[in-house]
Amino acid sequence: GTYDIGSATVTSLALAHIKGLPIVIIGPQAVVERGVVQGGIVVSANSTIKGAQDLSGKIFAVSGLGTIAEFVPRAWVDKNGGDPATLKLTEVPFPAIGDAIAAGRADAGWLNEPYFTIATRKGQVKLLTTADDVMPPVYLATAWFTTAAWAKAHTDLVSRFVRTMNQAAVWANANPDKVVPILVDKLKADPAMLAIGHRATFT
Repeated sequence: GTYDIGSATVTSLALAHIKGLPIVIIGPQAVVERGVVQGGIVVSANSTIKGAQDLSGKIFAVSGLGTIAEFVPRAWVDKNGGDPATLKLTEVPFPAIGDAIAAGRADAGWLNEPYFTIATRKGQVKLLTTADDVMPPVYLATAWFTTAAWAKAHTDLVSRFVRTMNQAAVWANANPDKVVPILVDKLKADPAMLAIGHRATFT
């Protein structure tokens, strides 16, 4: 009850549903499209890791266990000849994954924008793969959600919220440059880095 509406990855919401948490998705957010690089599996800039087999037994940084940040790398390693069961997963917040890999605390990791561009431009990491080959051409990555009881009790608020966020999504897709100052303010990040990074596409 601390918050009324939240944002999460679809995989996290699916896991919460399986565990019996009374949540419902009320609106879509970001989509990932094949060919649009928004991150992926990264390794240190001077790493000798070249493929899935090289990741077997390595320390792998993810922003959260039991999320898409774990599932996609595991699937890619499995499909491309490595052993996903041997990955030594460690939880590291997205902003710190580049630092962890550069310092040798992790051998590889799953990194998304804007932290992907920040870490690559700093020379901390390089892209090993987007792992597109284990994902659909287009998929919904994140969504807005609330509890079933709150949604039922606030149908008008839910409708207004979703309508407003959909309008914001259309604006953000049409005005990617104007999104940058907002991200700079909220993320306290370097505007030059954010300006060259790929931003999410909303649906």
